[in-house]
Amino acid sequence: MNLLHLKYFKTAAELEHITKAADKLFISQPSLSKSLHQFEEEVGVPLFDREGKGIRLNQNGKILLEHITKALDEIDYGLAEIKDKNHQYREVSLSVTAATQFLPEIILGFQSAYPDTEMYINQDKPNTKEPKSDLYLYSSNMPVEGENITPLLVEECYIGMSVNNPLTSYDVISPSMLKDEHFLTMQNHLPLYKLTYELCENSGFTPISHLQFDNRETIFALISTGMGVALIPSKTWAPYINDENICLKPLSVSCERYIILQANSKHYFSESMRQMSNYLINFFKNL
Repeated sequence: MNLLHLKYFKTAAELEHITKAADKLFISQPSLSKSLHQFEEEVGVPLFDREGKGIRLNQNGKILLEHITKALDEIDYGLAEIKDKNHQYREVSLSVTAATQFLPEIILGFQSAYPDTEMYINQDKPNTKEPKSDLYLYSSNMPVEGENITPLLVEECYIGMSVNNPLTSYDVISPSMLKDEHFLTMQNHLPLYKLTYELCENSGFTPISHLQFDNRETIFALISTGMGVALIPSKTWAPYINDENICLKPLSVSCERYIILQANSKHYFSESMRQMSNYLINFFKNL
């Protein structure tokens, strides 16, 4: 039994499909099948139920998969720690799905402060089965707590509307005053959508014409033309409105959005991760 056998088994067990597992491992299907049979012989019991060309993890396999996953994670963790201690690990991957307008400034600032550290940016999600990134920068419509969680920013939301909207005559807007307004928001898998919906539901109504978009610029443009109203985060959105046809009004109730930094608990917390974490904490503190 060797490390390769463990990795082959883990991949096949997670996918429960020989062809897909072989493709992911960049080996031939017959080679993978042979390796799995050898592995089962060494273990002494079947780990898969085979149905034609298909495989399904049995109870023995499920038990072993849990322990092998932990073991491989520990090995990866240990190798990363050794590289870090010997200054061989100078890279950090950051997933950014919130406050993306700051990304150019974050990249340039971090590279200037740490020129020897490689930086990789993606839009991976922290709640996936196998999160790949070291750090995750995302938003939430509620506080998030945990050992690997760092709250970076709490921001109140305004209500944005056209300057021609009659509600602009009020200094403060009660959510109930918005029940006849058409709402514009981000797509429904994003926290700002949920925050908008909760604000309305808590005030006793369902938002009208809950139009969804994938970027704030479209929302700004539609507000400007009087197509609807929208929640506007005060620190990450409001400063970027350069349109005299948009009016921002405070709400009579607290409506907060949270910007969160989360470290991947399966990754060794390297010096590069520490550098990036501290940089982001200071960056958002100075907004």
